[in-house]
Amino acid sequence: MAAATAAGLAPAFEFITAHPKDDPGDGALARAEALLAWRPPTRLAARAPRLVWIQSLTGGVEHWLASPDLPASAVLTCARGTHRLPMPEHILAALFLLAKHLDGIVLDQRERRWRRRVNDTLAGKTLGILGLGAIGAEVARKAAALEMRVIGTKRRPAAIPGVERVHGPEGTDAVLAAADYVLILLPSTAETRGFMNAQRLGRMKPTAYLLNFARGDLVVDGDLVERGPRFPPVSPSAWQSRHCLSWSTRAPCRSIRARA
Repeated sequence: MAAATAAGLAPAFEFITAHPKDDPGDGALARAEALLAWRPPTRLAARAPRLVWIQSLTGGVEHWLASPDLPASAVLTCARGTHRLPMPEHILAALFLLAKHLDGIVLDQRERRWRRRVNDTLAGKTLGILGLGAIGAEVARKAAALEMRVIGTKRRPAAIPGVERVHGPEGTDAVLAAADYVLILLPSTAETRGFMNAQRLGRMKPTAYLLNFARGDLVVDGDLVERGPRFPPVSPSAWQSRHCLSWSTRAPCRSIRARA
């Protein structure tokens, strides 16, 4: 509401708000011409006959497109670019967590234990980004400033600042084979679900890390887990070892070492 007031829109429109977990109600939907929401309310088409515009609060809209209740006449727009700054900071935090063993340092601090550690550098390492969109391009720019070599894939290859080579989707295997850190930023579509399977995991270096900052369904969990048992964990968590980290919506912090 503050933004609408600042833009001078408040007097011209009726704004109805509801908690993201709550249904806005039949009365509100019956009057609505525009909807700003995380996900589609149930029976949206029948309950919102005047709806002409839907603005998703997320960059990915697969949950909207999969809904049988999406009004055919409504325009659907996504929030692409809204996470261009905060998400790369989370990704950089994950890179530093892995390279500097920050999880172990925090555990040592909690236990009041001193342990000398020799950490590797990010400088000189290769970051492979699968999905060089708005977030991927910003990650590349920041990673290049850390003296990392950045390569990646993009549906329509084009030069991107900080990226040494931009491959098309057909270059995925080359990126996987060369990267010390593989970052997944692909959208969730029929073509990408189950994208990181046993075959593609096998293309990675045995010492590489996998960071999934996309949807959880891009990684085949069973294939990821299957590649881990022969390697002993190096931290108290049985799900954590040094060389392959997968973060997703279904598995917020799971790490398994990739098998050679």
